[in-house]
Amino acid sequence: MDDPSDKIRKLAQFYGVPAKGLKPAELLFAVHTYYALFMKLLASEIVAFFHRLPTPLERMMTAGTSNKLKREMEDLEAGSIFRHLNITNFLEGDLFAWYTAARRVESERAGSRMAA
Repeated sequence: MDDPSDKIRKLAQFYGVPAKGLKPAELLFAVHTYYALFMKLLASEIVAFFHRLPTPLERMMTAGTSNKLKREMEDLEAGSIFRHLNITNFLEGDLFAWYTAARRVESERAGSRMAA
């Protein structure tokens, strides 16, 4: 798919992705990863709220180091809050949990800013 459709170009524009060199499959994968993470965070936050547990976002915000932040993200993807409540197979990590294995300088910098 070398020539992106108008819908893909509009989606890229909406997310601020430059049109030059646009790769539709990569854009859609990134957007889906974002929404998958958002839904996992939302579900975890709701469960934590109703069970009066520390929320995943609270733990991420106070992680302190990029390694601790990475572990908190891995715990989220593994469904640890749900396992704590004996809910199994709710979040078991999936294709869109790839970012936990990505060790890039940019993500480490973002993690340290987030934890600061």
